[in-house]
Amino acid sequence: MAPCPRPVPRPRLTGNPPNHAVGNRQAANPPPLEKDVDRVAKKLGDKYTRAVNRTIRTTIPDGHQQQCEEYVGVVHVYKALLVDVYAHLVYCEYRDNHEQHPLLNKLQQSVSIWQSWDRLKQLTHHVKIRDALYGYLEPYCQKHRHLFLFRSRVPAGDRDGILSLIVHCAKAQETAFFDLAYKMQIQEYDDRKSWKESDVVVDLIYLCLIGLDTKPIFRERLLSHTLRLATKSAYFPRSLAIDFGQVILSEYAFPRGRRSSAGRQVGRYENEDVDIEWLTFYCDQLRSRFRKAFSSEAILWSTLQHENIVPFYGVITRPGSPCRLGLVFKFMPNRTITDCLREPCVNRKKLAVDIAKALKYIHNLKPPVYHGHLDRDHIVVDQYGHAHLTDFPRATHCNYIQSLATILPRNRPFYLAPEYLGPDYDVRTTSYSDMWSFGCVLYELITGSMLFEDLGVPEISNRIRRGHMPTRPRDLEPEISAWWPVVESCWHLDPKRRLSARKAVEKLS
Repeated sequence: MAPCPRPVPRPRLTGNPPNHAVGNRQAANPPPLEKDVDRVAKKLGDKYTRAVNRTIRTTIPDGHQQQCEEYVGVVHVYKALLVDVYAHLVYCEYRDNHEQHPLLNKLQQSVSIWQSWDRLKQLTHHVKIRDALYGYLEPYCQKHRHLFLFRSRVPAGDRDGILSLIVHCAKAQETAFFDLAYKMQIQEYDDRKSWKESDVVVDLIYLCLIGLDTKPIFRERLLSHTLRLATKSAYFPRSLAIDFGQVILSEYAFPRGRRSSAGRQVGRYENEDVDIEWLTFYCDQLRSRFRKAFSSEAILWSTLQHENIVPFYGVITRPGSPCRLGLVFKFMPNRTITDCLREPCVNRKKLAVDIAKALKYIHNLKPPVYHGHLDRDHIVVDQYGHAHLTDFPRATHCNYIQSLATILPRNRPFYLAPEYLGPDYDVRTTSYSDMWSFGCVLYELITGSMLFEDLGVPEISNRIRRGHMPTRPRDLEPEISAWWPVVESCWHLDPKRRLSARKAVEKLS
C-alpha cells in the first residue's frame, strides 16, 4: 500500500461519547430500525438539496440559475462544490462574456458524462468528479481559495449529501454495492495510482464514520458498511496508513507468543512513544484471511475512543515486506497489569473500575463491540496507574467480521468462558463471555496470582466447563473481600445470569 499523509488527528474523547448508550447489558435505547435510518438519511438528503438550491438562487445570476439547477439535478455528489465552481466561472473568470466562456462549455461536457452514471458509479468515482471540479478553480482566486482547504477531503457543504448517498446506495443497490469488493475494475485515485473501486468507497465511508459531525444514528450502518467492504476486499482505509519513515523504531523488541510470527517493538511517532505490534504470515493459504481479519481489527479499534482504551494511531507496513504489518498504538510505561501488580502500593480498586468502565463503553456502543480476548496481557497501565484495554484480535460486533483469533492459535484457557470450551469451536463472542473473563482478571487483582496457575490445560478446561471455580480466599482485606460477589456473578455457568459491565462499575465504585 502506498503511504499517504496522515490526516488531521481526531480529538481524543474521554468518557462516553454522544452516541454512547448507557444502560444494562443491552443498550438503554434499542438500535434504530433500518427504516428509521433510511428515513433520516432521506430527510438529510432532501435538506441538503434544498440548501444547494437556495445557494443557487442567492449566488448565481438569473440567466444561469436554470442551467446550474439542471447540473445539480443529475450530479449526485459534490453538488455544493459544483455550485461554487459554477459561480467562480461566472463571476471570477469571465465577468463580461459568459456565453463564450470555454470553461463553462467544458464543464457542460463533464456533466453530460457524469449524467450517464448512476448514483453508485458516481459514488465510486467521486474522486474523479471532485478532482475535475477543483480543476476549474484557480488558487489565486481570493473569493474561492477557501475551497482548496478541503481538496483531499469531503467539503463541509457536501458531507450531508455524501452521507445520504452512501446510505441510499447500500440499501437500494445492496448487491452491486458490496460486490465492488470482488470487481477487478481499476480507477485512478487522487495520488494517480491504481485502486479498486471498493477501496475508494471504504475510504469515503470511513471518513464519514469518524467525522465528529456525523449523526449517531448512522454510526451502526456506516461501521457495518466499512467493515463488510474492507473485510471482503482485505483493505484498510488509507487514512490509517502510516508512512514507515515517520516512525523511529527502537532496536529493542518485545517478543509475544500469543500470535504466531508476532513481535512487539517500541518507537517514536509524532513526538510520542508508541508500541508497534508486528504480525507476519508467510503462508499463502492464510495470507488473504489474515489481511481481512487484520483490516477488521484495525478499523474497529480506530473507532474506539475512551479514556480506558489505548489510543490507536494506524497501520505501518515494512518496506519490501507486504506480508509484515504492524499496529501502532500508544506506549504504556507500566506495561501489563501483571507487571503493575508487582508494585507494593498499587491501587487495585482503580484498576478494576477502569477495566469495568472500558467494557461498559464497548458493550453499550451502537452497535455493541465485544473484546473477546480479555486477559492480563491485553490490559496495560499508564504512568498514572489507570488501566487501559488494548489489542482487539477477537473483537466483533456482527457475524461477517473475521477475527484474527480464528486464524491464530487459541490462547490459554484460563480466561475462556465455559461456552468456548465446548465442542462448538466457532462460538460467537458476546458481552457474557467478556464478563466471564473480567471475573478472572478481577480474581487476579484480588489474590495477586493467576487463576489455576498450578494446573495443566486439560484440568483447567474440565474445571471451567463444570463450574468448579475457586472459592473466596481467606485473610482478604475488607475492601478487597467486598469484590468477591462480583467475581461470583461473572462466573455463572448460565451466560445470561452473569453481571453486566454497567452493574460491575456500580458495585466496584
